Amino acid sequence: MNTNQNFNQICKAFAEVLGGEPTIKNGVCTVILSRDIATTIQGVRSQSLLLYPADFSFEALTEDGEALNLGAIGLLQGEVTPFIKEILKDENMELGTLSNHWLYEDPRILYTHFQSIQPPLDFAETVSRAFKTLQIQNFMTC
Repeated sequence: MNTNQNFNQICKAFAEVLGGEPTIKNGVCTVILSRDIATTIQGVRSQSLLLYPADFSFEALTEDGEALNLGAIGLLQGEVTPFIKEILKDENMELGTLSNHWLYEDPRILYTHFQSIQPPLDFAETVSRAFKTLQIQNFMTC
């Protein structure tokens, strides 16, 4: 099996574990999801995909099957601690940030970014387990 076929197969499996559709561009496998949660910003109902992004990627697959894996997700305030605890059970994971993006949103949304160097499917399995900690698990593909 050539390297491209292997990358493509791993990308497809990565997306299946995460419950999304894969996109490959410039050697990066990406899965983009979002959640539909009733939210207002400055009192106005917003349905923007920017509110609850869930973006995951891997690239630079080595011969040993490891890659740079990146994740970013918008969480409800009460989901932050359980989600991060589950992510950090994987000793390969590094937490990048925890921040807000918007002002006057209701409910409060916080965004976290995390990364690892490991096999992409291991990363996807860890994220999939962390999804189970979320209060609202209605992911949709973008």
